Amino acid sequence: MAPHTPDQPPRDSVPRGVPEVRRVRAQEALVDYGRHSDALFALALLLCRDADRAADAVVATLTRADLTTSDLSPDVKRQHLAADLWNRCAGVSRENQALLGPVVFGSHTYGQAAALIGLPASSAAGRLRTLLHRA
Repeated sequence: MAPHTPDQPPRDSVPRGVPEVRRVRAQEALVDYGRHSDALFALALLLCRDADRAADAVVATLTRADLTTSDLSPDVKRQHLAADLWNRCAGVSRENQALLGPVVFGSHTYGQAAALIGLPASSAAGRLRTLLHRA
């Protein structure tokens, strides 16, 4: 290895600036993946009904740079991620299916299902009430 002067970083050191930001972003995405991937994939699969599209949507959601704010609690972060995932998959499924699935099959309350897909609880309650009335 060639010697370096104090004002020149060694060749094998990581450059400062953008690459460092990317590394931090990648680390945050891995943490998010560990915490939220199972729940997000279950939601994406319910919305997309296709494992490949669901996986693509989850990866796209977890790697979105503007959703990585370290100061959010894990629950709030999951709500933001779920809302982003919902937006990616909204053209594939109907909102009512997205609400009914977690309530019926996932044993969630309507409030939990609403939080999972990023809807207000009052809106979810009204939609589920309409669904059940029609059934």
